[in-house]
Amino acid sequence: MNKKQNIITSKSFKEAKENRFKKFFRYDNSVYWLNYYSKKLINNDTDREKLYAKIIFNHVKENAKVVDMACGIGFLLKEMKNTGLNPEGVDLFPDMISSAEEYLKDSSIKIHNCDILSVPYTKDSIDCISLISILEHFPLIEVVQNIIPKMTSILRPGGYLFVHCPVKTPASSLTRYFRKYITRDLPPWAIDDDADITHKIWLAPNEYIKLVERQGYDLINFDSRLTRSNMKPKFLSSIMSALERLSTSSDPILKRSYKDESDQVKYIKLIKREMALTCYFLFKKK
Repeated sequence: MNKKQNIITSKSFKEAKENRFKKFFRYDNSVYWLNYYSKKLINNDTDREKLYAKIIFNHVKENAKVVDMACGIGFLLKEMKNTGLNPEGVDLFPDMISSAEEYLKDSSIKIHNCDILSVPYTKDSIDCISLISILEHFPLIEVVQNIIPKMTSILRPGGYLFVHCPVKTPASSLTRYFRKYITRDLPPWAIDDDADITHKIWLAPNEYIKLVERQGYDLINFDSRLTRSNMKPKFLSSIMSALERLSTSSDPILKRSYKDESDQVKYIKLIKREMALTCYFLFKKK
């Protein structure tokens, strides 16, 4: 327990249901995540991590210090290292730490075993922070009052905050309805289109943008994903995969800023955002 924030961790699913919307409660869902990462590893499924590493590299200097919060077994860390960045990881749970150390054993990447609110970094010391599928695992009040302010404090002025999260859109709402009332494989407590007990908020893309911008950031870039690895129903997955392939002209790597993109690319991105299941956002600290 961290007395300063009263952080409590638990492996009990019952406790997770009882405390899921309480600040500073952490449910150790390592079994689920180790299974998830194992499947990605078997399928060599690291395209998303490669893409995100390139986007970050495109906006920061070479060898920039980048911290991946709740890094899991380190897929993004490895890709950032390969890209030319100087990454470090943070994770709270021992099973994730040991798996990351094994996966990254041939690298010099440092992993810190601590909570996101007690990271060992000083004020204005980090060039970029990545929050990949992280914010949805905290209550909104904790995101606003604790998580984003903590990230802001350790980011240098002009530093970057890279956020990826599932989003509430017509497409994801349809998926939730289908799973909840047709296939009935979504439990009653699910707040979004995913049966993950650790999910605590489900916001629209614009809501995430406003949430972060209010804390002293400018939106630099964003894009949306119309599919995800555990997407259901399958017929919707096929339709969205086709649309995803048609939207490849919106290449986020080649542009420095969303403001500098052509009107055509901006239009494609805005349409995709309304149909997205997940989005990424790149913010710059003022």
